[in-house]
Amino acid sequence: MHLQSLSLTNFRNLTNKSLEFTQEFTCITGENGSGKTSILEAIYYLGHARSFRTQQLQRIAQYGQSNFVLHAKLIDQYGLQQSIGIERQLSGEYCTKISTDANKTSSDLAALLPILLIHPNSYHLLDQGAKLRRQFIDWGLFHVEPSFLSLWKRLNRILKQRNVLLREGSGQYSVLAPWDSEFIYISNEINKLRAGYLEQLIPLIKQILEKMTQLNDLHISYQQGWNKEESLDDILQANYLKDFERGYTYHGVHRADLSLKIGKHPVDEVLSRGQQKLLVIAMRLAQGLLLKELTGKNCIYLLDDITAELDEKRRDFVISVLKELDSQVFITAIDAINLNLPAENTQMFHVEHGSVYVVSDVIA
Repeated sequence: MHLQSLSLTNFRNLTNKSLEFTQEFTCITGENGSGKTSILEAIYYLGHARSFRTQQLQRIAQYGQSNFVLHAKLIDQYGLQQSIGIERQLSGEYCTKISTDANKTSSDLAALLPILLIHPNSYHLLDQGAKLRRQFIDWGLFHVEPSFLSLWKRLNRILKQRNVLLREGSGQYSVLAPWDSEFIYISNEINKLRAGYLEQLIPLIKQILEKMTQLNDLHISYQQGWNKEESLDDILQANYLKDFERGYTYHGVHRADLSLKIGKHPVDEVLSRGQQKLLVIAMRLAQGLLLKELTGKNCIYLLDDITAELDEKRRDFVISVLKELDSQVFITAIDAINLNLPAENTQMFHVEHGSVYVVSDVIA
């Protein structure tokens, strides 16, 4: 998928703009606070129906405005053009369109516009709990395994109902049993999909990482959410009274995690901040490589403030991987000096006080 154009209305500090993207690489320069990251945020919003910077809508819409609107034109791998748009009211109401079809879901947007983001806080994938790491795994599965989304929705529906029953506190396993058979089946199915995906992904992560840094004794493993030596059925029955006490389901695939350790210690306790960032970059690049290998599709990469993340040698390596992927790449930086982007295939923008310029011309 290639993003051809992006139109913004009332978005952040950016004045109303229509931006055209004609090259594989787009470099957006500007001082901190100028608005360059907001362009990446707008693209990300179109692919996720949410921001990677804040959950508060009033921070995204321009001051004094009650809504913001994003619209883009896309062209897929077959040369077919589609449009995508989101209008979001500060009251919470929103409208999402793909071409002429309204009220599309966030999963519809994500399927159409696969996006991988690397930004200064990406290292939090390693230190802010299992939920982010499950989302990392599930992003890949969503894009390569057609059955995953349906299973994931069924899992959440059943888990919600089971937790309601636990909070009601009858204390009898008989009220859970009708739900547990499907919960167990879906947990096992998702578990198999996750394990199979990671079996392919982990070697790619390590291969990429070896070309950027040396991390001795790195171990990456999948934790399924319950003791793999026991059946989930037995565990649920043995622990149902504790679940009633907690008011929620403790064991299951919803508790899965990706364990990353140096020796016996979590990577966030051992590695420097710079090493953690390199590890996460390798994880994101590997996902793009595997997506293309399994489906033939390319994702869009958003790289925010890349010069602050990597030295010149490592930046060159990341750029070389992205060139091999034929991915569309959006990069922000204070300036483009030493980025070593391919001159024949790079478009340059500059952002200043919310105004966006082509290097030699003002965008109308």
